[in-house]
Amino acid sequence: MTFVFLSDRFTKKKVLQVKSWQNSDSSPANIIDITTSIHVTRLNPIFCFDATDTPPSEAYTEMQIEPYDPRQLDAVIRLSLLAWTPVFDSIQNAMDFDVYRAFYPDDWRVSQQKAVEEVCADEDTKVWVAIDSGSTVGFVAVKLHSESSMGEIYMIAVDPNYQRRGIGTALTQFALDWMKVAGMSVAMVETGGDPGHAPARRTYEKLGFGLLPIARYFKKL
Repeated sequence: MTFVFLSDRFTKKKVLQVKSWQNSDSSPANIIDITTSIHVTRLNPIFCFDATDTPPSEAYTEMQIEPYDPRQLDAVIRLSLLAWTPVFDSIQNAMDFDVYRAFYPDDWRVSQQKAVEEVCADEDTKVWVAIDSGSTVGFVAVKLHSESSMGEIYMIAVDPNYQRRGIGTALTQFALDWMKVAGMSVAMVETGGDPGHAPARRTYEKLGFGLLPIARYFKKL
């Protein structure tokens, strides 16, 4: 069974189209558990753009979002570390130096690579990758908290060479639509308030997320 996601961002129409290639009857009674069996085989390129993004004619012509494959781990780690370099530079400038060193005694890349590896191996986390011209250019990881009916965008990154093309927006919107289909009623994503996280905040706010002001203080002991 294959689940195909199609979307038209210009007309604001979004639909999760479910097709069974083995059985032409795709009525709800014949659809298996979507929380464990969803597969994206093709993403309509128009999905990746809105009025604030680069027009399709000036950007890429094809981008797919598909389930993560362990063979893509090295590519996901590489693009993540590249994407997060300016973010961690910003965090270091915003945080007390001694506190920062307590969190990252060696190098932030060591802990973040481990975090990506753990997320990609976690059976309770759903991971998808963005593919452009055969290259892995982004990824998103989603956790479901069924007890509170909340879906969480746990981790997301886009290769810097492919940023500002709507890929981050596409991955986020895809995750939101998948959460809704999975039965969640609320979506949550956590990010930083420092300048390095400003692009992420704009993406989330553009997609309708509302900010809950939370103050988190640190002191080196």
